[in-house]
Order: sequence, then structure tokens, then C-alpha cells
Amino acid sequence: MVHGRHIRRTRGARRVKTVATCLAALLTLLIPPTAQAQWDDEEGGFFFEGGTYFYVGFSYVEEEVQRTIGERSKGKGFHVVDAEVKNAEGINAVFGKRPWEYLAVEMQFEYADGFHFFDTDGDYFELKLYTGTLNAKVFPVHDLLASFNEGRLQPHLLGGFGVMATNDLDIDTGAALMFRGGGGFDYFINESWALNLKSSYVVPVGSLKGLRYITTSIGLSYQLDSW
Repeated sequence: MVHGRHIRRTRGARRVKTVATCLAALLTLLIPPTAQAQWDDEEGGFFFEGGTYFYVGFSYVEEEVQRTIGERSKGKGFHVVDAEVKNAEGINAVFGKRPWEYLAVEMQFEYADGFHFFDTDGDYFELKLYTGTLNAKVFPVHDLLASFNEGRLQPHLLGGFGVMATNDLDIDTGAALMFRGGGGFDYFINESWALNLKSSYVVPVGSLKGLRYITTSIGLSYQLDSW
């Protein structure tokens, strides 16, 4: 079982690495020459420093599920995982506000479908997970990269908390507090659109304790307004 989990996680890591490499290779192809010329003509570049934005992306969700799920003291809803857990795919959406060039505040919603596993009682579970978090997104090297490539590349760190919910674990309430931490980068195609790659580690507590995962997302964001 341990060997199978190692092989599966290795394949998952390779898949994420392959997707990230392909995204990086596509950057130069997706930037129109006219947009590049416009960047070159602008003083100070086109980089986004503040305003409101919306993001939609697709996620590869790699399970980091612990041996047990839930709280043993509660009895109901406590499960001991038997054998491997299937990874999942999902979608996520973000609505954010960047009041300062070094900081953004976001509401993130994510749906993941595909976590399958057996517990030691022989029960089979197919989980659909729903999460909503309030995130703080910081840009620690903003000043360093502001003059590089017109400021189009913007790495960030991210942390947040919120709620995770599911309806398929035989528990009194299918919702629990969760925390999220990770990072990524935004790459601006023009002053309105950006390519986004980000990854975060999700840790729920309480009735969903142990149902951890890593979500890696690729998508596009659109600036609704900017300054």
C-alpha cells in the first residue's frame, strides 16, 4: 500500500511539473506582438498595482489524506482509511481587491470531485468537496521585479482560512474550519488579462480533520478596474 501511494504521488508531481512547464512555454506564444509593443512604449510598464479582479481556473487536487479522518471522540463520522485515495480534479474562482501594490484580499471558492477511498469497515466513499476561504495575498518582491519585463511577472505568497464542506462522510455536520497556505505567480498578458499558476496546501480541522490535500491551479484573471 505504501509503495502504491509513493508511485501515485510521484506521478501526480510529474503531472503538475509537466503542466507548469507547458504553461511557461506558452507565455511567449500567448502574448500578442501588439501588446508587447504597447508595453515597450509605456513608461513604467503595464504591471497591475491595485484594483479589483476576478479569476477562474482548473485544479489538479493531490490527496494528502491522513490515516484517519474526523475526530475519534465523536464516534460518528470517524473513519480509518484503508488503501489509497484517488486524486481529484476541480475548478476554482476568486474575487479579489488589491488596495496596495504589496497586498491583495481575496474570496476564493473551490470545488473538487474525485476523492475515492475505502475505510477499514469496508465502506466506499466518493467525496465532493466545497471550500470557501478569505485569503491574504502578498507580493514580497514587487519592487525588485517592477522594472523587470515591464513588471508582468508577479510572484506571490498566500494564506487564508474558511470553511470546507462535504456531504458524503456520515457525519452530523458536513462542514469544518480549514486553513490554506501556498503561493504562485501572475503573468500579465496585457493591462487587463493575466495568466495565473498557484498551489496551496489545505488543512481542515474538526469533523473533517485529516482530509488534507494540495491543490494546483492554472487559470486566467481579468482586472475589472485598476489604478
